[in-house]
Amino acid sequence: MIDHFIAAHRFFAYVAGGSIFALSGYGLKRLFPDRPVAAISSWIFAFLYFAFALATAGSEGAVLGFAVLVGGVIWIARYYDKHRVE
Repeated sequence: MIDHFIAAHRFFAYVAGGSIFALSGYGLKRLFPDRPVAAISSWIFAFLYFAFALATAGSEGAVLGFAVLVGGVIWIARYYDKHRVE
């Protein structure tokens, strides 16, 4: 059943996967407030899933997906630079 959903609705499956990773990253950030780096891998996977979702959307989707991925990584770097624990 899950395989059929992923095959039939690839865009929504990628968005759902990215949302799960984004929420888990948010949960890790809230669970470990003194270690903000705990959520970085979840957020990178979330942006990767969102980029894949856009890449399946159409001909210009690959460019938009790459832009989302690069923008997400830049956002994560700026966020952790601002919230650096010293």
